[in-house]
Amino acid sequence: MGPRSVVRAGAILALGLLAACELVLPGRPSAVPEIEFPNEPQALYKTGRASIALSDGSSAELGRMEPDSGFDPEVGALAGWTDDTGWSLRLSNPVMTDGVAAPISIRLVREVDGSLWTTGSAAECQVDLERADTAGIKGTATCSGLRWEPEARAIGEEPPNPGPFDADILFEAQPPI
Repeated sequence: MGPRSVVRAGAILALGLLAACELVLPGRPSAVPEIEFPNEPQALYKTGRASIALSDGSSAELGRMEPDSGFDPEVGALAGWTDDTGWSLRLSNPVMTDGVAAPISIRLVREVDGSLWTTGSAAECQVDLERADTAGIKGTATCSGLRWEPEARAIGEEPPNPGPFDADILFEAQPPI
């Protein structure tokens, strides 16, 4: 087994463990299974935007890419968008390995009054990709029945919206031209 096969096998094992956590702790979003690039990805997504519209009327336009956003054909696509008001969106699209497709995962994060809140999992969100390759990533997501869950520093605080709520998300990113 070559080094790339070991990386792929490790990624699939990690995703399987994270998916099992979702089954063990239903109703509480598990961490979004994210890929990691073992080396520099083949393409880095430097520009892009995402829009989030929640059923409670909240919305955000995210115009800044996180620095580790990119694509590698051996691992998959990872993209993150953020803004200056405390919103961020993270999407992970691992490649299919040995005929096993890993779920496309999405996570919304919102910082309110110094408290950090997160929501989203592969089970709650239907992600439709138009593309995820070296030319960019583009698609939509529809999430249902979301609830904000506190990160460690938000315990005891009130969530921005107690939920449940739905989200419609549009996203795109590409490498520099």
